[in-house]
Amino acid sequence: MSTRSTGAPGFALAALALLLAAATPARGALPSAYGGVLRLPAPEPVATLDPAEVSSPFSAALAASVCETLYRVGPGGIEPVLAAGPPTIEGRIATIRLRSDLRRHVGTPLRASAVVASLRRASHSPRAGWLLGGFEQDGGEPDVRAVGDEVLEVRLRNARVDVARVLSATSLAIATGRDRRRRPLGTGPFTVRFTGDGTIDLRAFAFAAEGAPYLARIVIPPPSRRDDALRAFELGRVDFSWHGESLYGGRPVRPVRSTRLPEHAPVLLVPGRSGVLRDEALWSGVARAIDRRRLERVGIAPTPSLAPGLSPPRLGAGRRPSSRTTLRMPVVAGDGFQVALAEALAGPLDEAGYELRVDQLTPERYANAVARGGFDLRIVTVVPPLPGATAIMGAALAETGQIREALSLSRDASLRDPAAGAALAPRLRALVLGRRRAVVSHRADLAGLHFDALGRLDLPSLSLPREAR
Repeated sequence: MSTRSTGAPGFALAALALLLAAATPARGALPSAYGGVLRLPAPEPVATLDPAEVSSPFSAALAASVCETLYRVGPGGIEPVLAAGPPTIEGRIATIRLRSDLRRHVGTPLRASAVVASLRRASHSPRAGWLLGGFEQDGGEPDVRAVGDEVLEVRLRNARVDVARVLSATSLAIATGRDRRRRPLGTGPFTVRFTGDGTIDLRAFAFAAEGAPYLARIVIPPPSRRDDALRAFELGRVDFSWHGESLYGGRPVRPVRSTRLPEHAPVLLVPGRSGVLRDEALWSGVARAIDRRRLERVGIAPTPSLAPGLSPPRLGAGRRPSSRTTLRMPVVAGDGFQVALAEALAGPLDEAGYELRVDQLTPERYANAVARGGFDLRIVTVVPPLPGATAIMGAALAETGQIREALSLSRDASLRDPAAGAALAPRLRALVLGRRRAVVSHRADLAGLHFDALGRLDLPSLSLPREAR
């Protein structure tokens, strides 16, 4: 299991720092530049850090730096994280023992009862609940029980359920506390606090399950206007830019570099289940009118399928409306990607006989509009909970409200079976526009910038040189 530094007496730290002064910071070794503050502006409003509710790669990266899973899918297979080892399976009962050294961000031990409560709460979220389809139900929640301070039991529907893989899903990371949306209490490398102006403050947690992070603090200001964000980056007031390196082609006050993000997150155009597009022929007509190549300029790498090995969703012949029709599309105000994509979709929809009305809403109003079905079209970014095409398929089905189909993928060993996801791919009621494409500019002396297997920025591995702390 990979770990970060967990601390040592001062003289030992100093000696080790001298030995490693020329080394590139890496997990499992004391970096030469431990500490420092990084200022990372958010590319879109972040309404929640509840792992079961995050809806973008950026918010998923933040949540992963705060809350950890019981297991993870590593290069060699399933690895324990908060669990002490693999589950013990007897019949349809899986027993999981927790590590004895785990502490929550408030300093108290992580108990099995808190893990049970976290999993049960996650089951009520469509984005996470579908993953628990292989667990028996107890009063509408998964049958997960604490049988001691460090032991929990899971009753499975059948012995084929790959329980360790299911509990590796990022949306099932263990989050405790009263406010899981804005202050989830995890065991991860950073604690989190939302300030009154919308800034997110991540601070290193010395007792993190896998060791403290390299940075002492990451400050995440809310998104701002493009010109303001670029000016702040040029002047060195923030350390990252999602809009390029310079406002007017000038030179920032310090050396900068740009890094292309992995294209892991599929983007869907999803029709509402009420309104005019409940008519399958009209929906197919809308879908067929979209030319994905026209979306490249707003950050879409065009592709018709969710992932390699999955066929595109099936569409009918399609037809145009009998008269010009207005379609309602809610987007989150301040989310530059959603707003730009909506504007790019307006053209082809206009040619197809529709007028697109884009409503920019606060995150709370947007969530309410989606929950009550108050839209004709919406943009969805699928956040993969696990590696593999079948997990992406299940997440996409859950996002479109096809919960029954999503549940079928977690009821046995299907999550690791590519054929299971491929069989459901044609039934996805959405148009796959492509995958998110983005470039982030950042200060050139930043070390440890890389992305995990799900395309998330690995915040705990970031570090600064000693002189820049």
